[in-house]
Order: sequence, then C-alpha cells, then structure tokens
Amino acid sequence: MSEDQRPAAEGPGIPEDLVALLKLEIEKARALMEIPGAAAALLSDEGEDEERRTNLFGVVLDLARMDAEDGGCHGEAFLAVAREEVVELSSAGGLDLKKGRELLQAYTDAGLEAPGELLSLVLEGTALGIRDGSLVEQFRAELEDLRRQTESDDYELYIALWETMEGIPVRLRPLIMQDVAGESDPWSSRAALYCLLDEPEEARMTAAEILATRTRLGTLDPAAASALPLVRSWLPTDDVAPVVDEALREARRRGVAGAPERPALPVARLVGTLPDGSRSQRFVAGLEGADGP
Repeated sequence: MSEDQRPAAEGPGIPEDLVALLKLEIEKARALMEIPGAAAALLSDEGEDEERRTNLFGVVLDLARMDAEDGGCHGEAFLAVAREEVVELSSAGGLDLKKGRELLQAYTDAGLEAPGELLSLVLEGTALGIRDGSLVEQFRAELEDLRRQTESDDYELYIALWETMEGIPVRLRPLIMQDVAGESDPWSSRAALYCLLDEPEEARMTAAEILATRTRLGTLDPAAASALPLVRSWLPTDDVAPVVDEALREARRRGVAGAPERPALPVARLVGTLPDGSRSQRFVAGLEGADGP
C-alpha cells in the first residue's frame, strides 16, 4: 500500500479542522523530502528554530523511509543524502551531544539504523558525561521531578525516566539509572528488574550484569532478590539468561532469594501506550493483592 493510499488517522473526537491541519503538515514534510538540499537545511545549526527543524527532520526521515519501502525514488534519495550529512557532521565535530541524541532518536523513531559515526559520537559523549558526573546530575533532577509526577509508583517512574533518556544508547541507560538513583535506593534494584523484562537484549544484558554485581556485593534490595526467581522464569533463553542465573545462585547462597507461593492476583488495572515511531508498544498490568498492588 502506498503512502497516499493509507487511510487518514481520523478518529472519534478529532476536530475536522485539526485533521486537515495535520494532513497539510504531512504534505509539507513530503514536499521537503523531494527538494534537493532539504536534509542539509534541516540539519544546519544556523538561524532560528533549530529545535523545530530537528523535529521536522525526524518527520521527513520517517516519511522518506515509508516512501522508499513503497518503491519511491524521493525517499531513497533523501535517506542517502541525510546519512551523508549526518556522517559528515558527526565526524567533523559539527554536533554536540544534545543534537546527536536528538538525531539518534529520530532514526530510532523512524525505524532506521543510525549511521555508525553518529552512534559513536553519542556513545563517547554519554560515557564522558557519566564519568564527569554531568549526565548523572542532569537526570538526578529529572528523577526527583518524576517521583512527584508518578507519585513514586515504581514501574511508572521507571518508564518515565527511561523515556526521558531518549537519544541515549539503550545499553547505557541501566547504568545511568543506577548512578542517578544510587545503590542505597531500593528502587534502583527494581529498575534493573524492569529493564530485564522490558527492554532490548543489549539493555537487558547491562541490567543482568548490574544485578549479578549487586548480589556479589550484597547490595541487592531484598524485595528485588525475592522477585528474581520469578523474573528468571519469564526470560527467554539467550545470552542474558546465564548472567541472571549467576545472580540468582549468589542470591540463594546468601539466603535472600526464594520462590514463595502466592495466590493468583486479580488484574486491577491494564494500561497500554500508542505505537511510537518504530511501531513498538508497552502494556502493563497492575495486580491487586491482600497487601496492596
């Protein structure tokens, strides 16, 4: 199905004038995709509205991907030129970490593989921010604000902080979470468990290594240690599983992990998100027991 044949995203409750405005904006973005030099203009740091142009670059990137998948020549050409521009900016020092993260997220949201040079720039900049503490301090302020917004609900806090880290490579996000919360915060251990269940394998491996290290040091939160056997039973058989098994053996050796029998808990709440740019969704069920949710 071509892009023009796709049904309009009109739903109940959406005003007709808003639908028309959205269609107009998409047509403008599609027109930009067909203009030579548009990628360079959108990526330029000169002039005003740089943030708006970066956001628009992400929209055009996604439209170009769809056009290329449908056999269109304009989308394929835009993607090629955009990649060349991003590679040049990444290699020549024309991007700071913030802009690099935004562009990396644009590629992720569009379901495209980012240029290796861009990924390297963001990885190196993020690692430096972790080492000098600047990135940790930035997200520590975010964490306290999100605690208030989520009323300290463990899972909602995890999701909110994870999404705040857009543009940071997923393999580094679990490490940043641990540094931001601190080992003395029980939530940081539970965040590693959530990551173990929710995220891509490279992030799950980092979370598993964090849990294994904490069990060896005896700093794993007791509630997280008790939940570890159940979490392990839900994991796929991949490279992450042996690392979790190591953490579980150590937790059992220390007598902090078990598999207590618990009655089935009724579902009290089911929450889902809309698909994002990469067509991924999240679903979470809240279970209500005698001792609370």
